[in-house]
Amino acid sequence: MANNQSEREEAELRARLNTLSHKIEAQRGKPAAGGDSEPESAASARGWGRAMNLGFRVVTELVAGIVVGGGIGYLLDKWLGTKPFLLILFGLLGTAGGFWNIIRATSMPMSGPPPR
Repeated sequence: MANNQSEREEAELRARLNTLSHKIEAQRGKPAAGGDSEPESAASARGWGRAMNLGFRVVTELVAGIVVGGGIGYLLDKWLGTKPFLLILFGLLGTAGGFWNIIRATSMPMSGPPPR
């Protein structure tokens, strides 16, 4: 009797699973609620993600250049005793290096992997 009941429950679960599978397959064939098809919205999301990635990279390159250049200048000023001179010089060099990295990052094609 227990075996018969478990077989019946298993058959009911399989029927529910089949029903849900058919519903899922039917929904996959329909366009998204906004009217856009899924491949277009996925491509749009990928483009948005790449743009965000590039934006964060640009900001990071600039800030890192300024901080590293200023830090090197500060340490050299402290070591050599030339208080503001090297801080300003290396701060400007770090800024120029940051802008150079931004130019390099934005002039690479966004499709495909970066060249090696």
